[in-house]
Amino acid sequence: MKSIRIRFNYNTVQLSEQGVVGSSKSVCGAQVQVLLKSGKKEWFDFLGFEEVGTHSLEESTTQLVKVANVSAYYADDFSKPVFFDDDVYLVGVYQHRPSGVYVAIRDNKPISFHIPKPTKITRNENNVVSLQGWKKNKETQSLLA
Repeated sequence: MKSIRIRFNYNTVQLSEQGVVGSSKSVCGAQVQVLLKSGKKEWFDFLGFEEVGTHSLEESTTQLVKVANVSAYYADDFSKPVFFDDDVYLVGVYQHRPSGVYVAIRDNKPISFHIPKPTKITRNENNVVSLQGWKKNKETQSLLA
């Protein structure tokens, strides 16, 4: 049975299509965290896995989402897990009715990408100049004019 392990409050919870796997009690229930375009995070029900091809991802009716905080993927109960770093998200497919998210699977592996790091704004850095150097520069500019 395919399942994923998610990170939640210093704990990990294993989820499958049927819900929480094992006897661990989950405070978050069978939900996964999704990154929105605004940068906020929201929780949606985990509905399972969906095998997708390149043609189905390009359809305009398919709404793709970024599933965050997934630490591992299990292809079945006895397989080795595929581990993911903190800066990796899985591609998910959002479904309206019933409202929830499927994790997109291709070739029996989830589709994953690294979360892009925010670019550092360099505006207003190192803009302090000494008055001595500014005055000398001002005087030489007036002499050249």
